[in-house]
Amino acid sequence: LHGVGVSVVNALSSKVSVEVRTDGHRWTQDYKMGVPTAPLAKHEATEETGTSVTFWADADVFETTEYSFETLARRFQEMAF
Repeated sequence: LHGVGVSVVNALSSKVSVEVRTDGHRWTQDYKMGVPTAPLAKHEATEETGTSVTFWADADVFETTEYSFETLARRFQEMAF
């Protein structure tokens, strides 16, 4: 799914959790089958910045939904250089 954006990841996942640290706070939103399960939530104040997206691949779409940590770590290392 390289380069297609979170909207396609969301569409192909049974669940997606997004956490963003910006504007002095931590914000979260969860999705199930591409639909938000609740409004965007504002949490505690923070000076940290960054974004984390966690997804669970939809077993109805993908043949394999379990991944090798070693394979992913190696691929991420390759992409970093």
